[in-house]
This record gives sequence, structure tokens and C-alpha cells, in this order.
Amino acid sequence: MFFQGSLGARFSDVDSDQYWASYAFALGEKIRALRTMQGLSQAYLAERAGISRSLLSNLERNSYNRNRAADPTLSTIYRIACLLYTSDAADDSLRVD
Repeated sequence: MFFQGSLGARFSDVDSDQYWASYAFALGEKIRALRTMQGLSQAYLAERAGISRSLLSNLERNSYNRNRAADPTLSTIYRIACLLYTSDAADDSLRVD
């Protein structure tokens, strides 16, 4: 059995690790850029997001170990995104205090 997405591609035909690695690399670069633009340390952001500093470092470098890209949970990405949300029109209910 396979999953067929809306574009007709079979999930079983896609090298998901290859595609995820490129998305994870872009995600890590954006996290690092937003964090440094706001003057936040890895330790501070990680503590506020409820994750370890080493996990945040792995996400920013897109590195889990030598053989795999970082693969964070959706809740981890959500917490980091809420903390880094920079829009002036930000909804205060989305911010993590």
C-alpha cells in the first residue's frame, strides 16, 4: 500500500530523506537567522522552547548524527516559531511567554 498525494506522486516513490534534508536545512538556516537577528542565545531560546540547547544546535545545523538530518517534532517547530514570531501584527495569543 502506498500514500498518493494530491499531486499524484506516490510517497513510496519519493526518497523522503533526500527531500526532508533540503527542507530541514532551510528551516535550520531560518531559525538561526531569526534567533541571531533578535539577539537570542541558543541556550535562552532552547530553555524558553522547552528543548535542550544541543537539540536547537542540531536543528540549526540540520544534523542529528552523521547519517541523518535533524527531524524535529511538529510541537518543537511550533514552540520555536512562536518564540521567533516577529510580525508587528502578531496575535498575542500565539506568543509563548
